[in-house]
Amino acid sequence: MNEKDEYFRRDCYTYIDGQGFTQYDRYSVERRTLAYFSLCLGWCLLLSLLLSAVMPFILMYGTKLFMPAVRFYNNQVISKKFVFYIVGTISYFIAITLPFGFMVIKNKIPRGVVVPSRSVPAMTLLSAVCVCMGTAVAGAFCAWLISQLLGQLGFAVIAPEFPLTRLDGASVFVLLVQLLVVAPLVEEFAFRGVIMGVLRRWGDGFAVMTSAFLFAMFHRNMSQFPNAFLCGMVIGCAVVYTGSVWTGVIMHVVNNLLAVGLTYFQSIGNDFMMWMQLSLMFLAGIAGFAFIASSGNTIWHKRQSCLCDDESEKYRMFFSQPVQLVCMMVMLSGIIHNIKRI
Repeated sequence: MNEKDEYFRRDCYTYIDGQGFTQYDRYSVERRTLAYFSLCLGWCLLLSLLLSAVMPFILMYGTKLFMPAVRFYNNQVISKKFVFYIVGTISYFIAITLPFGFMVIKNKIPRGVVVPSRSVPAMTLLSAVCVCMGTAVAGAFCAWLISQLLGQLGFAVIAPEFPLTRLDGASVFVLLVQLLVVAPLVEEFAFRGVIMGVLRRWGDGFAVMTSAFLFAMFHRNMSQFPNAFLCGMVIGCAVVYTGSVWTGVIMHVVNNLLAVGLTYFQSIGNDFMMWMQLSLMFLAGIAGFAFIASSGNTIWHKRQSCLCDDESEKYRMFFSQPVQLVCMMVMLSGIIHNIKRI
């Protein structure tokens, strides 16, 4: 007899209006709680998407009051490039931290759930970073396969551009701050902190997979989806294993830094350095995985929910909520928007 069956044999009662004292069905409570947090997270994601779309315009109008050089002409903003990147960085920070921070405060989620901060041995952290590097190569290969398949069907994926060679020094600095500081902090807070931390109540496997999928969908670009999903799973496992969200932040910073390097080598046409970097990342991934496998410890201490152990039911309960469905449709439309016919 499993733990769930043993639980229902206990004499647990609670008072319900109109029914008096009835047996307390904790299994149903877990289902309702999962549906509630699915609703909350869906609204957080929708609000983040909305704020990321409108905040740049709001901040630009505010910037105009202090910088007369900012001009609006036929619904277009005319300004220096570094101003656009500053506004974009601030907008991205607000768009993610505001809704997810409000959810944490409203639901009184403990700090240890959202920002676990155990000390991590240096070799464990280094091996996790190396595994993430190898995973990024696998993600890049999957993205290349998808682009080739879509090319055969007459479509092309529009990837986000990072024109480092065409920007002035101030713009490059602001862009690097966004990619290497702001994005890792706020995204790890939202996806590995709030989303994965809350969903671990229903099992680590469910929490890691769901947070990684939402993280990939949130990028709204097919060229980034495979890498974001695979690296999201690896980062999630590392956070669970080490008990520290800062492990995920460091892995995220290194992954973004390497992506910037690949983009730079590709923009200047240096294919040799690009393939050299990919090869070194792949070898580092093999070395990191070998170190973890030879350490004699379990790769991650998997937590399971004894009250809701049907994996398919948990995914169905989470993604069948109306807000989640709307959120998936919005993010999917962004992915489709970045696929153009050749």
